[in-house]
Amino acid sequence: MNIPIYRGFIKSVNHTNTIVESVLPGSGERIEVNTLLWIPSKRPYQLIQRLVENLGLELDEQGFVKANIIQQTNVKGLFAAVDVHGSMGTLAAAHHSGVAAISIVHEWYR
Repeated sequence: MNIPIYRGFIKSVNHTNTIVESVLPGSGERIEVNTLLWIPSKRPYQLIQRLVENLGLELDEQGFVKANIIQQTNVKGLFAAVDVHGSMGTLAAAHHSGVAAISIVHEWYR
């Protein structure tokens, strides 16, 4: 199993009918994806707002990204790290997000 990991700024997320197809990172190189697990270094207000406006991403009453126990949002193929949906502290969030990501990827390749 070979899963690429990209780091850096995301300029845009490209989609059709809320299904993620590719991302455009700061480097300008379009990267085809069918799933995006993005973990920002700080709460990304501008990107979250663009995802709300362009993909219909749902937020909760406090303005955090709505996601289920395995970080799935209402947008197919878009997952939210725990920090952007506000349910845990940073260290616990990082651990929980990593465990969830591994579980998701493991299920895809069974």
